[in-house]
Amino acid sequence: MNLWNDWLALILSDLEQSQRERFEDPSTGTMQAWVTKIDAALEKMLFPVMLAEGEKVTPRKVGALLGQTYAYYGWIIDCMRKPNSALAARFQKGVEDFLEDDYEADFAAEITTMADQGYVFALVKFQHVLKRALSLVVERPFMEAAEFFEGFTGAVLRRSRDASIWTDKFSTASAYYVLRRQWEFIESFRNVSDLHIFLQHKLGRGAAGDLDRTRSLAKRLRLRLAPRGRPSKKWAKVPK
Repeated sequence: MNLWNDWLALILSDLEQSQRERFEDPSTGTMQAWVTKIDAALEKMLFPVMLAEGEKVTPRKVGALLGQTYAYYGWIIDCMRKPNSALAARFQKGVEDFLEDDYEADFAAEITTMADQGYVFALVKFQHVLKRALSLVVERPFMEAAEFFEGFTGAVLRRSRDASIWTDKFSTASAYYVLRRQWEFIESFRNVSDLHIFLQHKLGRGAAGDLDRTRSLAKRLRLRLAPRGRPSKKWAKVPK
């Protein structure tokens, strides 16, 4: 990697160390290629600023990398706490699905609180990295520091102005979150019709779209599902 100088290398090293568990997978099964593809797509969506192999590292790029990470934690905590947001509703739906017949409002609230605390802990952990980085930046020549802060504030502003999370219409991201969370169960599906019913159950009939949309999604992820065939699953009652 062609680094500008040591202070940028130090910041990048600290950032990498703090983000290693960002997509930690709790499952015990062998990760499938399509799940890895979802992880990469979500990573690109949530953290669009990336450092290409061989790319020259500049203060602006390092500032943007730190800025998007800072913005992500602040943004997702705000979304989780905002009443009636699409993200909060999606999370609550996931809790209900996880608890199934054992669902109780108080227990569900405890899980939500634990998730919130987890994000807050991750933010605090990252803030240590950010504080160290800023202490290095302010010691640099003015123009280098200015370039760093331009990248940092640009990434923060882009995230703060993103209103897409407040909408609950169909998006590839919504489907990806659902598929990623229950990928081991999806591995038992035989055809696209199974997947379509599953997405209707999780996202709603309107949000999931028609069968062709599901077929296109399965093709994009290269899921090993027959493109046609009768549904083999009778576990879900599709909402009207």
